[in-house]
Amino acid sequence: MAEKKLEGAGLRGQVAGHTALSTVGKAGKGLTYRGYAIEELAEKASFEEVAYMLLYGHLPNQSEYDEYSAKLKSYRKLPDELKEVLQRIPKSTHPMDVMRTGSSMLGNLEPEGDFSNQNETADRILAAMPSIITYWYRFSHEGESIETETDHPTMGGQFLSLLTGKEPSDEHARFLDVSLILYAEHGFNASTFTARICASTLSDMHSCVAGAIGTLKKLGESNGDSLLYEVSEEVEAVMAEEKGMFANTDFYMASAYHYLGIPTPIFTPLFVIGRTSGWTANVMEQRADNRIIRPSEEYTGPDKSEWVDMSDR
Repeated sequence: MAEKKLEGAGLRGQVAGHTALSTVGKAGKGLTYRGYAIEELAEKASFEEVAYMLLYGHLPNQSEYDEYSAKLKSYRKLPDELKEVLQRIPKSTHPMDVMRTGSSMLGNLEPEGDFSNQNETADRILAAMPSIITYWYRFSHEGESIETETDHPTMGGQFLSLLTGKEPSDEHARFLDVSLILYAEHGFNASTFTARICASTLSDMHSCVAGAIGTLKKLGESNGDSLLYEVSEEVEAVMAEEKGMFANTDFYMASAYHYLGIPTPIFTPLFVIGRTSGWTANVMEQRADNRIIRPSEEYTGPDKSEWVDMSDR
């Protein structure tokens, strides 16, 4: 009996690997990170706790949390050479290109080296992401060279303070914190799968993240729709009643970001900031049980082509 061929456009429906990081839409589970329901994490956790849990395998105790938060704070400062590069990037540049370039340049200045450095590298990239996008935005749009090494207790609060130049309210800072939690991990989506493919070739962490950002550039632009919140609610109500369909996180997130005064082009970079924790956790998971990801292809070209000399073509 012939073996059934696995096929499908975009590898849809095929299992491409194993993960202990998240479930997405699994019956009876929904979205979970390492078994924790996303609703509980959004209600009770900080983003730093979630990032630690994804990267280190468990929720931190108080001393681990304090040490990790302090480390992330110390990693907010950008090298002068990276600042110089960001200053040269035009105002008209797509912000995702800024994030990709920033990640790559950071890798030039602070290479990962041996994979034994992967946790430190992941933490450094994660902490630097808010600094990279806000430094470029403030310099290119307002001509200000800002200091990114703030003492704000959370990454969401730090992002808002750097972007606006003002101290955010506790409510606004908490909202950013929750949005980063919701974006942190989401299975083998296109950008995460790109990071894992890159990791399977034993490439460095910065290259994996840069590839993931490039993959997300166009897919993430749907987040940039600045619909009014009231309109969002009305549309969701109609879809739920007539189609039995419910909105995903992005549907409300764009409206809320707009309400906070975050410029529309910066919506997707916020997704990157949160998802960097998931990307880097997936890179480390891929490395731990690695086999190069190399699917087969089905050839659809001609069986045999006859050579014709150039003079007769």
